[in-house]
Amino acid sequence: MLSALRSLPSLRRLATALVLARLAVPGLVAAQADGWLEQDGQAIAIVYPAGAEPFRDYFAERADAIYGQLSSAFADALELPVTLRLYRDDAAFLAANPLFVEVGGVLAQARRGRREVAISLPRALGASDPPAPIPGQLEPRLDNALRLELAYLFVAHASADRLPAGFQSGLAQYLLQPSEATASGVARLRDARDAAALHDWSALNAAGAEYLDPALAQPESLAIVHFLVERQGFARLLEFVRANASAAGWREALEDSYGMPPSQLAAEWEAWLPRYLDGGWRQHALYSADLGPAEDLMRRGDFAGAAMQLSSTVSLLESIDPVAAEAARERLSDAEAGLAAHRRAGEAAAALQAGRYAEAAEDGEAALEGLTRLGDE
Repeated sequence: MLSALRSLPSLRRLATALVLARLAVPGLVAAQADGWLEQDGQAIAIVYPAGAEPFRDYFAERADAIYGQLSSAFADALELPVTLRLYRDDAAFLAANPLFVEVGGVLAQARRGRREVAISLPRALGASDPPAPIPGQLEPRLDNALRLELAYLFVAHASADRLPAGFQSGLAQYLLQPSEATASGVARLRDARDAAALHDWSALNAAGAEYLDPALAQPESLAIVHFLVERQGFARLLEFVRANASAAGWREALEDSYGMPPSQLAAEWEAWLPRYLDGGWRQHALYSADLGPAEDLMRRGDFAGAAMQLSSTVSLLESIDPVAAEAARERLSDAEAGLAAHRRAGEAAAALQAGRYAEAAEDGEAALEGLTRLGDE
């Protein structure tokens, strides 16, 4: 008895450690205690309950490819594997993920962490009892659910967790394939514009803004990202995201990346918004077969930005529209050729300045040949 009493402090310490471990990693203990099953994958490991095998199989076939598409879009990689946890019950999902809160029927969340994502199957499919086998028309909803969760991880990784809520939400949504949910958000945004009820950019990106009227804040954040991509390309947007890792704040990062104060960009966005609401939202720089935005970048001489945007387009369209993906791949080849020609022109200028005239002539001819070929196409 005496020895047992002496052991109480150590038992208390052990119990405390176990409680803290559960609070820090709730899914880990639940996985051991509640009978979760696991299937490994190259990029995505799937953790699921009994009865969710059809969804396990679906994601096992598609999850690694979706991860690869986003990795290409961000020109980045996450620490792997990422765990995908599937929930058949929405209440259990919300209980296990307290940062996910339903506000006015819309799921809002503050996302943290880099190694695990969670999907409520009833919420993703819009059905209280997820159907199996999975109807073909619901497959894009599952793809978008995973794409959204992974996009948040890439955004956090690229910005060192310093990109504020509004831009996080907007960029993560921008990586989704446009759907009826996008159209519903546009309708809410139009109503808010007509009622002069739009949030300003500061409010959308303030601490805790994830839970600020998400029914409007989410489509408004998406429209802001759409504007920034249309204005100067997807590569410039990623430059802004990465700048947040070291900038004093998002305003400084935005001004450094776009060359003007956020207030001026916000004013331009408001002037641009009617065109977006009147159908411009359908013209997506990464998912659209219309390659005009990338071609505009090339006409402005931004071959690097065009190449990155087209590379992302190819990756995202390959499984959706192979014909459009091939057209984007051809323009990607042109952008890369333009980038190479500009590089040779720079080398020619450096050689000329150093007095290496033969080398300068050779580089200059190569640059001229490349640019002439682009002009002839």
